[in-house]
Amino acid sequence: YIGYLTPRKNVQILLHVMNELSELRNDFVLDIIGEGESREELEELVVKYDLNKKILFHGFQQKKELPNFLARSSCFLFQTDFDIWGLVLNEAMASGIPCLSSINAGATADLIEEGVTGFKVNFAESKQVAEKINWILNHPEEMTELGKRASNFITSDYSLSRCTERVISIL
Repeated sequence: YIGYLTPRKNVQILLHVMNELSELRNDFVLDIIGEGESREELEELVVKYDLNKKILFHGFQQKKELPNFLARSSCFLFQTDFDIWGLVLNEAMASGIPCLSSINAGATADLIEEGVTGFKVNFAESKQVAEKINWILNHPEEMTELGKRASNFITSDYSLSRCTERVISIL
């Protein structure tokens, strides 16, 4: 996760998903990058679920550090119920990472083609999301190909020049 740790970002739902995932496997880590008013509450939930070694809080990171986190990721979770878009999804996809994106995010409809450029999920269904993450972790070769398709899609259809062309054509 990359973003603010505030109630409206609904990061606690990721902790519920990780709790479900821990029932399926124990070889995962959720990196949480960001700061905010919810951090203490989230850390308490991690302790409650006994996931201290599985969920790591890295605090605020400079933009130049984010590629390092993305490069070592098997997937990216975009759980928002609030964000209409969320540029971080574009960035993760451009990095070639399989993304699980909330059905409640506007960007999901535009960027995610189910099983082709990512996965559309309802994070409120934590067990199903955990099963999807488990499947992703069990299929690294397929996910490498999906990540390439996602990256190519972002590069070709959502680059700065393509978006500029679209805006100009609208005007």
